[in-house]
Amino acid sequence: AAYSNGDSLCNTIQSEESTCCPSEPADHCTFCEEGIPDLTVVIPEAGGQTCGEIRQSTAGHVNGDGICNAIQSVERQCCPGPADLCVFCKGGIPDLTVVIPEAGGQTCGEIKQSSASFITGDETCNIIQSVERKCCMHMASNLADDLSLRIQMASNFDHGIDCASHNADWSLCYSQLFVFEYAGTEAYTDNNFAIYFSSIHRLLHVDHPDFEHGHVVGDLTYIKPTASFKGFEPSSEIILPVVFEYWSVQESDKMPRFFVVDSR
Repeated sequence: AAYSNGDSLCNTIQSEESTCCPSEPADHCTFCEEGIPDLTVVIPEAGGQTCGEIRQSTAGHVNGDGICNAIQSVERQCCPGPADLCVFCKGGIPDLTVVIPEAGGQTCGEIKQSSASFITGDETCNIIQSVERKCCMHMASNLADDLSLRIQMASNFDHGIDCASHNADWSLCYSQLFVFEYAGTEAYTDNNFAIYFSSIHRLLHVDHPDFEHGHVVGDLTYIKPTASFKGFEPSSEIILPVVFEYWSVQESDKMPRFFVVDSR
């Protein structure tokens, strides 16, 4: 700082610059070129070095040499891309304060936060994800995984239903049973969901106190639980008698691909 560019002493000092800070070759060993979120993260596979120390160790090596290849083998752990990060309760966590004994007493919020330090597929991420359902078991995405539907035809005619009272065109309607089978090993008690489906026949009535229906637009219809819904017990089924307009002749009269939507 006491010398200026161009004077003799500065020139002498600068003559040694390449020794202290040699320029990197064009093919220098690259490692987390976009930056490292946390330089202090310890990587066991790198002999306990931190990400910052590993980054420093790339100096003097070029892409393709043996040491550079070894360094780059742990790159994803220091700077994982968004697609690589350990996924935990992607749809959200209803209560971040829930304590999970199997996770050493950590809360769901703490577990979620720690997952960002790991990548999908590694051992620690697998352990974290093993308690995922404890934190977000009440999300509709989990319900969809454990819920299946069977549709049973009841009757086109002589069913004793007053179709006119449901405003059926020509006073014609038919009845079916929607049998929802829940395969989960834990009770699902949340009622913040709706089951959407396409129906070429208008849904007129759901004959169950815990469920109601609605029309969205076109053939899009939904069924959702009411406030009295107590949930799905483990390995149980709920049967909904439903009434549709007109009549049903073939299985193809009922459109496939029912889907569950979280209403939060």
